[in-house]
Amino acid sequence: MAFLPDTALDYVEKAWRENRLAHAYLVSGVDAAGRLRFAERLIRSVNRSDADSLDAMAPEGVHLVQPESKSRAIVIDQIRALEHVIHQRAVAGKQKVGVVVDADRMNQAATNAFLKTLEEPPAGSLLLLLTASPSLLLDTVLSRCIRV
Repeated sequence: MAFLPDTALDYVEKAWRENRLAHAYLVSGVDAAGRLRFAERLIRSVNRSDADSLDAMAPEGVHLVQPESKSRAIVIDQIRALEHVIHQRAVAGKQKVGVVVDADRMNQAATNAFLKTLEEPPAGSLLLLLTASPSLLLDTVLSRCIRV
């Protein structure tokens, strides 16, 4: 089911207020900037952050992963770095957050490494997978995420 961004944000914020926040959400839609804005708004709300960008949220335990190489793939080293951050202690009163931009660009090794984190998420962590093409993700990844 598709939601407008404000409705989707209300849905996730309500889950957070009721202590029912899932560990992983799949944020899809054709507008890349809209997906990023949604992630920023959600993290600001959940972590009560005043930071104005995902990069500025890094000291609060937010780790951003996005395609960087010429092949525009997300590689296993990037996922391992994300896992390292997610397994560290959270800043007091904050969620540890991993944001995977263009999650459909994870190569096979990265996807397999990421599945372990999706299957056994550390306490106090939140994973946001952003993509315009959820159908390109493995079913095992999709089955472990709440779609918004």
